[in-house]
Amino acid sequence: MRLRSTFSCIPPKNPIGIRIPDFFGGGILPHDPVGRSDRLFLVCTGEQHKIICFAKLWRQAATHEWITPKGTDDERYSLRELFQFLRFKPVWTHFLTILLSTVGTSLSSGTGTFFYTYIMKDLKLMSGVSVISLVITLLGMAVAPVLANKLGKKNVFLAGIIVAVGGSLIRFIDVRSLLLIYLGAVFAGIGGGFIGPLAYGIQADNTMYVQYKTGKRAEAAVASLSSFVSKAAQGVAGAIPGYMLAATGFIGGAAQQPQSVEGGIIFCSIMLPLILCAAAGLVFGTLYPLGKKEVDEITLAIEQGVSTK
Repeated sequence: MRLRSTFSCIPPKNPIGIRIPDFFGGGILPHDPVGRSDRLFLVCTGEQHKIICFAKLWRQAATHEWITPKGTDDERYSLRELFQFLRFKPVWTHFLTILLSTVGTSLSSGTGTFFYTYIMKDLKLMSGVSVISLVITLLGMAVAPVLANKLGKKNVFLAGIIVAVGGSLIRFIDVRSLLLIYLGAVFAGIGGGFIGPLAYGIQADNTMYVQYKTGKRAEAAVASLSSFVSKAAQGVAGAIPGYMLAATGFIGGAAQQPQSVEGGIIFCSIMLPLILCAAAGLVFGTLYPLGKKEVDEITLAIEQGVSTK
């Protein structure tokens, strides 16, 4: 798939004499069968504490030649067909799982400031827990593809949810125990490291399933809807703590909060994420139909040009 860059509309030799620097072009890719230059453009942006790098490929146009996106028949679909895609069990099951699990994990991280300020009485503790969680998450992300290739994406993704739920359960032994908080961060990091990358792998499996069932390549629809569900879940998770604190009588600026507020903070940071992640695991484990065997069969059928359309 060819993607357009911000600079793709400017020919290398243009009437106003602008020359796109090689820095922005990034260099010519080694494989160039048609004798033109493919360029790699990297854009890095900061989002909270993360650095996200987007790679965009574009075809370097000849003088005064504009790039016109083209699509084949199997890449075009109507609005009615889009709703048909959403009715496929793997697609809506995955979306529901992402919705529940993202609300749960976002709630836990979003209420961290309140938890360490009013429950643990020391906001500085949050930085150490965040570092541990980040390191373990990176390790989990490195291991997840290896396990997924052997056990299947469904099994490893479900294992990540179960591990994350286990981390929340451990916290209930003593919500103020620093040792259990660190241990819970390790469990959450492993779970997040499995869930994060495999969510996109499962999304790709769902795209192949849609192609197998309809003959349509719906990468754009599945990817954009998945992103929408994830962002909507984060929005919901951001709103819940505010309503909960208001309902329990939170006093702004007060160092000591009523007992009801502490209960509300614990509910939003530990109990509710546990419930939502457990629900996500139950939905995915019982309803998602594509295991490793099914994915391999669908992949082989598509490679052979077989479709149920």
